[in-house]
Amino acid sequence: MSSGADFQPTGGIVVASGNGARFNANQVMGPKVHVSQRSDGTWVGTIRGDAGTPTPIDATFQGGQFVGSNIRLGIAREGRQTTIVGSFQDTIVRFEVTAMDIRVRTGSRSDNYVKIAGEGKYSGPLRLIATLQDPAVIRKILAHLALSRSGQSPGSAPADSGAVASCSDRLGGAADAVAPATRGGHSC
Repeated sequence: MSSGADFQPTGGIVVASGNGARFNANQVMGPKVHVSQRSDGTWVGTIRGDAGTPTPIDATFQGGQFVGSNIRLGIAREGRQTTIVGSFQDTIVRFEVTAMDIRVRTGSRSDNYVKIAGEGKYSGPLRLIATLQDPAVIRKILAHLALSRSGQSPGSAPADSGAVASCSDRLGGAADAVAPATRGGHSC
């Protein structure tokens, strides 16, 4: 493997938690990955899974398949989406990467990361935290968010404010409103 001092990245992906990786044609480096291409074209290094223990990788990449010890991934690019599907440490994984988001699916998690300002930067994972069905509760939450964004004190906002009505209408009134766990603001 080449040393980190020789590494000149040509791209990278960083999520809000600090995880991600930088890469070039012959190396991928990040907090959880360090994999380099040998002179014979095979790849060697380590990847840290959810348990945090480095897993040795000794693999080949050919015909869109990255296959070796502890890893078997198919990598395909269609249009503007790259999809990586396979297994790592006997766990099925699926990554879908576009310019706007990254979707991660494994047997134990399902996370979405949304593009934020900056080249290759994405938010933290968005997860479903609640499903709201009561229109009065939805209006109260939206009123609170609207006032918080305007800098006013949420206090007891009138339920019929214009901003709240238009947001509530876009959510379909009594229809289910799904609230992702994000930091700051809302999409309405």
